[in-house]
Amino acid sequence: MAFGATGASGQFKFQQEILELNEAVGKAGGLLDNRADPGEVFVYRLESRDALAKMGADISNFPEDRKLIPTIYRVNFRDPSGFFAAQRFPMRDGDVLYVDNADQVELTKFLDLLTTVSGSVSTIATDISATKDAFK
Repeated sequence: MAFGATGASGQFKFQQEILELNEAVGKAGGLLDNRADPGEVFVYRLESRDALAKMGADISNFPEDRKLIPTIYRVNFRDPSGFFAAQRFPMRDGDVLYVDNADQVELTKFLDLLTTVSGSVSTIATDISATKDAFK
């Protein structure tokens, strides 16, 4: 699955046995230039307790009998080392790829909302004035 500021969101069958994160991002349409934050690319995965323990992750908050733990991996494609890490990060069946929107996208959405509201208010004021003049 791929969501967020990628060229295509949805479920993908990648048609290959081995797929690295950088290839998954490319096959999901890449990072959209005008929307994506390349520093905020995430993989959501149910990771084995043993693997997380080997990585040094604190898993003490999870019950001992829980074998799979919800885990979020983050890669920063602004940092060149992020590209190299993504080339060695194998994707698994069931992983979810999410690319966050850049901060300016949220600002643009807010400004668009303000423009819509102020345009509507202006239109209403014009309509009231025209209606008032029609009844004179």
